[in-house]
Amino acid sequence: KALVSCKAPLIWIAGGREKGGSYEPLVAWVKKKSKKAIFFGEAKENMARVFKQCTEVAVVGDLKEAVALSFKTAEAGDTVLFSPACSSFDMFKDYAERGKKFMEYVHQL
Repeated sequence: KALVSCKAPLIWIAGGREKGGSYEPLVAWVKKKSKKAIFFGEAKENMARVFKQCTEVAVVGDLKEAVALSFKTAEAGDTVLFSPACSSFDMFKDYAERGKKFMEYVHQL
C-alpha cells in the first residue's frame, strides 16, 4: 500500500528478514514509481535480484547506510519511502526499534 500511495519518483528503502512471501506483486509498482531501491539486511541480495529488472538497485550493509545513500541520491521532488517489506528481526528487536533507528538516522543528516 505504501508504494501505491506515494508520489513518484521515489527512492525505496527496504529489507530485513524475509517472511517467505513473494515480491512479485510489488514489481509493477516499483517499476512505475521507483527511481531507485536500496536494500539492506538478510533479504538484500534476493530483493536486489528480483527488483533489478524494474529499477536501479543498491545493496548496503545496514539501515544507516541506506538512509545516507537515499539522502545522497534524492533530488528536489523525490520521495524517500522506508517500507521494508520484511521483518525487522535480523538486525533489530522489533519493528518499533527499527522505526526509531530510521528516524534517528534521518535526524542525523
